[in-house]
Amino acid sequence: MWADGIDWDDNLDDNMELRVNRWFEELNHMTSIKVPRCLQVYHNKSLSSLTLHVFVDASQDAYATVIYCRNTYEDGTVYVGFVASKTRVAPLTAVSIPRLGLMAAVIGLRLASTTSKVIEIPMKDVTFWSDSSNVLYWIRGRSRQFKPFVSNRVGKIQGIKNPNQWRYVPTKQNPADVATRGSNIRSLADNQLWWQGPEFLIEEKTNWPTNKFEKCASKEQTKEEKEVKIHNMINCAQSNTHLKGDQTSWRLEPTRFSKWVSLTRLQAWVLRFVNNCRLPHSQRNRGESPDEINDAEININKTAQQDGFSTEFQQLSCGKILKNDSKIIGLQQKIDDDGLMRSDGRLKFAEFLPYDVRYPIILPRKNWVTKLIVKHHHEKGFHVSGTNHTLSSLSERYWIVCGREEIEWEKECAECKKRKAKSARQIMAPLPEKRIKSSLCAFSRVAVDYGGPFITIQGREKRRAKRYLCLFTCLATRAVHLEMAYALDTNSFLNAFYRMVNRRGLPKEVVSDNGGNFIGADKELRELIISIDKDKVQKSTANRGIKWHFNPPLAPHFGGVHEKIIKSAKRATYAILKNADITDEELITTFTGVESLINSRQLTYQSANPNDDTPLTPNHFLHGQVGGEFAPDSVDTTKFNPMRRWRRVQELVKHVCRR
Repeated sequence: MWADGIDWDDNLDDNMELRVNRWFEELNHMTSIKVPRCLQVYHNKSLSSLTLHVFVDASQDAYATVIYCRNTYEDGTVYVGFVASKTRVAPLTAVSIPRLGLMAAVIGLRLASTTSKVIEIPMKDVTFWSDSSNVLYWIRGRSRQFKPFVSNRVGKIQGIKNPNQWRYVPTKQNPADVATRGSNIRSLADNQLWWQGPEFLIEEKTNWPTNKFEKCASKEQTKEEKEVKIHNMINCAQSNTHLKGDQTSWRLEPTRFSKWVSLTRLQAWVLRFVNNCRLPHSQRNRGESPDEINDAEININKTAQQDGFSTEFQQLSCGKILKNDSKIIGLQQKIDDDGLMRSDGRLKFAEFLPYDVRYPIILPRKNWVTKLIVKHHHEKGFHVSGTNHTLSSLSERYWIVCGREEIEWEKECAECKKRKAKSARQIMAPLPEKRIKSSLCAFSRVAVDYGGPFITIQGREKRRAKRYLCLFTCLATRAVHLEMAYALDTNSFLNAFYRMVNRRGLPKEVVSDNGGNFIGADKELRELIISIDKDKVQKSTANRGIKWHFNPPLAPHFGGVHEKIIKSAKRATYAILKNADITDEELITTFTGVESLINSRQLTYQSANPNDDTPLTPNHFLHGQVGGEFAPDSVDTTKFNPMRRWRRVQELVKHVCRR
């Protein structure tokens, strides 16, 4: 009902209602189920041995386990009794029957462990039975060669029980099959297979079902011996070529390869070729499999360990203790079933981790195989993973002696050299002559730029008009002069220019942009530069002895000395006054206040020593003293009156100072 999405208050369909009623009717026959709790029926006989037999099975609907005790008395009498059982519903997600059988083996192992502790029977006297050949094959195999689902459960089973304690039982003689297929109460009460177990448990062990996996194990062992012989042949050929010299060098020598993938794939191809030569044509393997790649990696790593740790490898193979001066003395080294030297750390019981993480392969430093592996993981990180990231990736399978020193592939990686190469530094040209000419007068050489527009109100009718900021800065003293321009034409610009000249003096040279320098400026500023008649400006100023310079288009670096101060003044003023309702008179007052603040800025370093001189400011060149106010005080205790517009102007200037 839960799988069909039926809620508590929903009505059942006819089929579901029939099944529910049938289930409730079965409850009336529960009294016919009687479970014998006495495990030793013959009290007057002396018990010879007591063993437990665990049966597991799985189907598409459920997986289950059932335990029986087998009592053998001294007079030869054998009694088999029901002890415990456990059944679980299969997951809703699609899981294969062999995997469900492996899950049944896990719950059978857990139930047997608990039962053996209660009855006080050692786990070595427990025998497990399964009718799944796949499950028995997995349990007798190496857990790390399977996928994570199978590997984790097989590792858990092998960590508690010996794989030889698992036996095969035919499906018809497996009592756990009754629990997985389901049964009504009347049939279960009369089921002798469920309550007394299979009949062969009463007989001698010689009459038990044949454990066909003993033959499979011998065949598998023969196959492994053949693979070992092939690997030994390759190693012997490799060692012989080293003795003969470089003229007939070994083709699979790691130093002949620049990529780890190429080395492993070619090694796997050679191993497959040798294996196919020993097999009939119908049994030959023509495709590349992950097992072949894994065997090739094991062979390559084993050769690297024998080259880098020849003394340690021989001592461990003979079961001797390493010397104290060995580089791997603190790694708790051991040799596994594949002949690889691994580090036995403190993650032995972390069964949720892969086998290679718990027992990483030890690799020597300054070995070409190690260098290829480091290069492979470095390239997997797209040449951007640092030392810590690469070392973390390597530690998932390998333990490299002095790993951080070995992971310096960036110094040899051509791609990393290209990415981290420093660009050529442009040699700066000498400073312009107009910047270093000595002059005691401020604004003798100036730069001009525009900012805005700023919206002002005209009269009481609230008519709006656009006004613009015309900024002049001294190239020598860095002083600033701000004027308001009334329009975007040449005459308005010249009027602003001559107002500056009348108060600051006539400059000798003037520098301005040529239109393309206004990156990100408003469209109106671009129109201003285009509309200004350069010939008229030059002609008007030339009559008064002023030399005008226009920077090339798209060349802001020609005006770097004044671009920064112009940018700061424009951004601060425009950000504060953009939406402010002010008149022309108030805007002029604001510009003069901003001008005073900018000219009060420090040009030299402010020292914490009270004996040092006062920092130099542009006002020193204009007035001979600091002058101006750094932050105008516009807040007083009197009540604010909107008619007093001068206080509004002072507040705007204060905001510009904060900018």
